[in-house]
Amino acid sequence: MKDDDSMNDELDELAENITLIMEGEDAKIYSEEVIAEFRNPSNIGRMAEADGQGVADGLCKDTMEICVKVRDGVITECTFFTDGCGATIACGSRLTRFVKGLRTDEAIQIRPRDLVSLLNGLPPDHEHCAALAIIALRNALRDCEARRSAGAREGETVKKLRRYRCTGCDLQMALPERPEKCFCCGSTNIVREGWRQRFKKISRNQQEREKE
Repeated sequence: MKDDDSMNDELDELAENITLIMEGEDAKIYSEEVIAEFRNPSNIGRMAEADGQGVADGLCKDTMEICVKVRDGVITECTFFTDGCGATIACGSRLTRFVKGLRTDEAIQIRPRDLVSLLNGLPPDHEHCAALAIIALRNALRDCEARRSAGAREGETVKKLRRYRCTGCDLQMALPERPEKCFCCGSTNIVREGWRQRFKKISRNQQEREKE
């Protein structure tokens, strides 16, 4: 019978082997930049006294939150919080590092494909993670502007966020106004996702499950 030390050594070796296998699989899918970001992410956490906060819902039901502090039109701090996958974490980490020091009018022009380039690429089925981070950042910057605008009370947003959905890639977006095109696939087929549409979708999915 093996003693505890031998069993612990075997478990440590097994864990190390599993880690090496996972690292090898990650390297086949993701760039070195993506792997580095989601293993050692920067700027994680919600900001207690943010000047602006933005939220976005993703294709895979992931959520991204981004907070900013702005001084004289320049982003001085930017943090993120997400319940998403490794690619989503990498996007949040890289984006928050990149925008620090940028003017708000520069940061709001950043596109999802710019973020994908900063990460040296993403798998096609994870490119929506970049769109998720960009939408959250834009919402945070809009919130910041709304709080600072004339007549807006501290901590209050002027425009209510509404839920929209791209019928091309099914990306869900929480924005104050309907976008001209999808930030992920570029489709112009954007629909308002009200409670009636969500109820119909849930009912349809339930009916499909019952048929299986």
